Amino acid sequence: MHTKHFIYTFLALCTSIASWAQFEFYAQVSSQSIGINQRIEVRFTMTERAESFKRPSFEHFDIIGGPNQSESNITLKNGEKSMEKSFSFYIQPKKKGTLKIEPASVEYEGEVYKTQPIIIQVSDEIIVKQKSNNSPRYLKNIFEEIERKASKKYFKEELVYKENPDNQFHITLKTRADSIFVNEVFAIEYGLLMKIDSTNTFSSVNANISKIPEYKDSLVLDVIPEQDIVFHNTNNVLIKVNDVLIEKEKKNIYCYAPLVTYFLKSGKKETIEIKPLEIELITKDTVTNMVHNEILVSENKTIKAVLLKNQPKKFSGIFGNFDIKTRTNQYLVKIIETLEIIVTITGAGFLPEGTNDILKPEIESNLKYSLALKEDNTKNVFLNDVQKTTITYTFVPKEKGIYKIRPVDFSYFNIRTNEYTTVSTEEIIIEAD
Repeated sequence: MHTKHFIYTFLALCTSIASWAQFEFYAQVSSQSIGINQRIEVRFTMTERAESFKRPSFEHFDIIGGPNQSESNITLKNGEKSMEKSFSFYIQPKKKGTLKIEPASVEYEGEVYKTQPIIIQVSDEIIVKQKSNNSPRYLKNIFEEIERKASKKYFKEELVYKENPDNQFHITLKTRADSIFVNEVFAIEYGLLMKIDSTNTFSSVNANISKIPEYKDSLVLDVIPEQDIVFHNTNNVLIKVNDVLIEKEKKNIYCYAPLVTYFLKSGKKETIEIKPLEIELITKDTVTNMVHNEILVSENKTIKAVLLKNQPKKFSGIFGNFDIKTRTNQYLVKIIETLEIIVTITGAGFLPEGTNDILKPEIESNLKYSLALKEDNTKNVFLNDVQKTTITYTFVPKEKGIYKIRPVDFSYFNIRTNEYTTVSTEEIIIEAD
């Protein structure tokens, strides 16, 4: 294997980069098919802060609760930072039949944005099962549940700094855990830890990877080097003195910058050796203007490969910690008019090519229609730290009537609970006239 070299340039010290995504404003409901005695949540979400939010009149519904406001920061699939602000209401229908939730509106940068109306099918009273303590079981707040489940990172949060009085830098690595599963696709992130104190007078920090790891026990699927060295503050640092981890008062500030990430698929061996990474670190002093070169090498690490048991028939072969939801940009549509069905996957783990086929919506209708993937740009995707990726399909109804989009089921192995897990989206009802 030929040795590869990656050059990095120091951009920012203990800072983060934020960029903004295109503005979106859309509506979601916890269910589109309910009984007259049930309540649902409707949530209006914008991807930036906007002004003059106006809720619908909810003419055919009673407002049980709300508005409740929430804001959260998210990382998009392309790595961009964004935020989401939501207004949610709990409502209950006043009558049976096909009811409509009118659009909400906001003003953003001088333009008015509106959500699409939503169709709700209301049937006879539905008897809800009672819990063992005889208390009523209410509808789950699916949005908060998704945020809670997806809030855990893929990588371990601890970073190990090997104390050396003559060295302010140390190469460390992040893994998911001390053990993975056979045939799991997992990631190894090599990074640079820097101790910040009064002796720091760097004007630049450059790194040249002089020796890359060679993996023989696992299949290397991809290697993604960082284009620049960007340090971020981190408080989750363990100190290693004389090869022993100790608790130590953190008088210094530690900064971390990722260098390169390896995506590996484990083999059938019981142990996997994480090979060391070697870099040439080049720093320049702002006071003396002198350039200093040194070689840094990461430590060896061994992790176990564990066999899976009791694999179900519908197992997708995907490992991680995910939640999914489906939404559409319209619920009322004219025939031959195109609308989008958007499947959003939130969480951490590796999504291989072919995930589009696993999550393709199924339409329940005897009427004619077409359903196609909007952009067939399938590729391997790795999600970390509450990231999202979306798959968009185009749907065209060709006859008047009701089209039901069945719940999408996604079966994977949950690396947090060590169990096979199936998550499902809600049913979507579309009316074409």
